[in-house]
Amino acid sequence: MQRFTIMAREKIVYHPYAPTARPQPIRTAPHCLVCHQNFDPSMNQPNSCNISHIWQNEAAVLDASFTGPHPRLVYFAKCCNATHTAYFDAEDDDEYGHAYSHGPFCYSGPHVTDPAIFNALRQQSQISFRSCNSMGCADGHGAQRYKRYMEKDHTVPLGFNADLEWDDERGRGPAIDGAPYEQSRVGRKQDVDRQIEHRRRQEAGCRRRY
Repeated sequence: MQRFTIMAREKIVYHPYAPTARPQPIRTAPHCLVCHQNFDPSMNQPNSCNISHIWQNEAAVLDASFTGPHPRLVYFAKCCNATHTAYFDAEDDDEYGHAYSHGPFCYSGPHVTDPAIFNALRQQSQISFRSCNSMGCADGHGAQRYKRYMEKDHTVPLGFNADLEWDDERGRGPAIDGAPYEQSRVGRKQDVDRQIEHRRRQEAGCRRRY
């Protein structure tokens, strides 16, 4: 019977017709615990493995403190504390600029074969870093499953969504009063506008006093 043994650093497949006393291993490429792909060790570069952020697309908020001619939307990541700020053209809703607080990737580095390194990454985000058991890497299709898993909802959408129509009278739509961009500071646009106006009045009073 053909025997399979999966190790952290490499996969050894014993040849089915090799003598029982001294099996001859057929060594294959090492397996990355992060992206679940086999790779060539000689080609393992500092940016060979790139894992994108997983964004909360439905939770985009308006930066109400931004007074420029273009709206600014802030997206929060599900996987970590990263944020993505997108600038839009108010007329045609096209994105013309963006900024990432932690870069576009949740992880960008060499392929990982050390379980200790993978466990450290997994402590930061269990959403982005999936184990080989959960991806079924034993059958050789883990990379395809992981790719489909990541493609479900990690892309930040372009343009305004239907649920992000702003109504100043009713205060609809989530908003935030500028940086720092933290989810705990998100509120209704009407409430955020009041906070901004209150702060401006306080600053004006301080300037008149001094």
